[in-house]
Amino acid sequence: MRTHYIRTAKGTYEIDPVRTGERIRKIMEIRNLDNHRAAGMIYSSEANMKRWTYGTTFPSVDSFYLLSRLLQVEMEDLIVLKGESDRREKKILERISGEDYTAERPPMTNISVAFSRNMKAEMYRRGITGCDIAKKLGVSNAAVSCWILRKSLPSIENLSMVCSLFHRSMRSMLTIQRPKRR
Repeated sequence: MRTHYIRTAKGTYEIDPVRTGERIRKIMEIRNLDNHRAAGMIYSSEANMKRWTYGTTFPSVDSFYLLSRLLQVEMEDLIVLKGESDRREKKILERISGEDYTAERPPMTNISVAFSRNMKAEMYRRGITGCDIAKKLGVSNAAVSCWILRKSLPSIENLSMVCSLFHRSMRSMLTIQRPKRR
């Protein structure tokens, strides 16, 4: 399996795919969801769910987003980093255990549209260009252009770097922000 990383302002951390899968399984168990039901609700296959929950593969950004929405947790709460203490997991699982939960199919939103809009808004707000972002993230200008033009989504690693750069959660970057009514 390919190694995945989370990059933040504090450093680069390797994702532990097996422990991430275990955490997903534990949260699914708390939410009374099995692989078959969860897969159907996020438009995936039971085989994919099994691979994700056993850490043999990592979901794409859009599948990961839908899974977090189904489980009603932040994307960051599903990820376990290599060397991460069990205290964080215990806190997350305790918090989730105490919440009311009803399994609902996540709304089918166009995640690439949301990401593109949020990227453009953050670039405008900060007065930076796609080239500036590419340099800061260490990716090509073409990659950033594809994200902005909705041709592709970034990998989980690049998504984490974008979120760190803009001080936003993964979910907030992948969700269309509704204007606040006055």
